[in-house]
Amino acid sequence: MFTLDKFIEADSDFGNDDNDFWPIQAESFLNDKDYKRTIEICEANLNDSDVTLSGRIIYALALYHLKDFDQAADQFYDVLTKDPDNLTALKYLGDIYYKQENVVTALASYSRVMELDPDTRGLKCEVAFARTEEPSSIKIVKPPETTQTVSELPADSPFMTETMGDLYLRQGQPNLALEIFRELSRRHHDSHLKMKLAEVEEFIARKEKENVS
Repeated sequence: MFTLDKFIEADSDFGNDDNDFWPIQAESFLNDKDYKRTIEICEANLNDSDVTLSGRIIYALALYHLKDFDQAADQFYDVLTKDPDNLTALKYLGDIYYKQENVVTALASYSRVMELDPDTRGLKCEVAFARTEEPSSIKIVKPPETTQTVSELPADSPFMTETMGDLYLRQGQPNLALEIFRELSRRHHDSHLKMKLAEVEEFIARKEKENVS
């Protein structure tokens, strides 16, 4: 399920010679758990316009295994901008959020994996909460009722994330998704978030037009 073979094979089809295709070398170091060398190779070859996914995923996995979770998450999100249904990125983002005790968002990532691959056997998270060394378990609970508006939620709220906005959209609640992306765009001035906001606004406008007609 969470293997790199298909991504490396697909990327190498762009006309790269297998002997020169750097993700193959990077993957070899990744498999040998030489994560620092893996990162060196990736950083020497990756660039913002890179269309290949395999190198980006390998880079993210190496960062993840070195516990550089913030940078790893950035790379996994970059993968999702090119491949929104990438199971590897979704799974490891779930693990990162779980490690950070952001259980709601972790569950959103895991739920998406289950939607895409209902027969998966790969959803095993080996990271524990930061505050305890005891094994932790995930329990789905109904979020507490709140009178807070989206703008009043703290920046680190598990409900104030891009993943939650995507989850609301998939659940048929575009107006809630709109609130999330509007507030995130206001707080972070990120071009990717502004693009997501525009997409949700266009989706809602299209739905309203369909309902009128």
